Amino acid sequence: MNRLLKSIALPGMALGIVLSPAFSAQGQQSGGAPQKPAPTQKEAPPAGGPPKAFVVAQKQTFSLPNGIQVTMVPYGTLPKVSILATVRAGDLNESADQIWIADITTRLMKEGGTTTRSAEQVAQESASMGGQVSLNAGADQTQAFADVLSEFGPKMAELLADLLQHPLLPESEFPRLKQDALRRLAITRSQSQPLASEKFLKALYPDHPYGRSFPTEEMIAKFSVAAAR
Repeated sequence: MNRLLKSIALPGMALGIVLSPAFSAQGQQSGGAPQKPAPTQKEAPPAGGPPKAFVVAQKQTFSLPNGIQVTMVPYGTLPKVSILATVRAGDLNESADQIWIADITTRLMKEGGTTTRSAEQVAQESASMGGQVSLNAGADQTQAFADVLSEFGPKMAELLADLLQHPLLPESEFPRLKQDALRRLAITRSQSQPLASEKFLKALYPDHPYGRSFPTEEMIAKFSVAAAR
């Protein structure tokens, strides 16, 4: 028998490795490429189960005395309420020398409080209801959103209404928000993807608010509370 045996002596034991003649013969072949193992047959995934029934909840749509359109949709079983108020105004309403003024205005609305509540009171009230308020300006909509326990739904709706109808827009907070905008502008313009998006939108929407992505530093410096109001 042509067998190759290697022994490694260790304290108190001996370890033997035996190689078969076939393996030895393969090692002796000059230039022989290792053979690839035969592909294994993959098992088919189990069949999916039957789809669960889904019934769209009945929505309620009505108008408030002030003309606001309201839509209510029950969903899920958690005792929570999500409130979204949408105003049809945003970047679309900015002039060519007011880029980002809508964004600064929404930040001022949230951080400046209302005529009856300070910014700290707004934060404390929303936190006491198990939620928080967010305000965001989009391309053609400005949205106020809150997610709270259902028992506080009416109270949160009143808080959002106060923010949207009676914002204080204090001039004392405006310089700080302008500095924040300048920092965001510097960071954003240092990244390649926003710059590419700027070129694309400008080519897609020339001479239109949709095609204006970034203001200049001089433009932000000229912003005023009057323009926000």
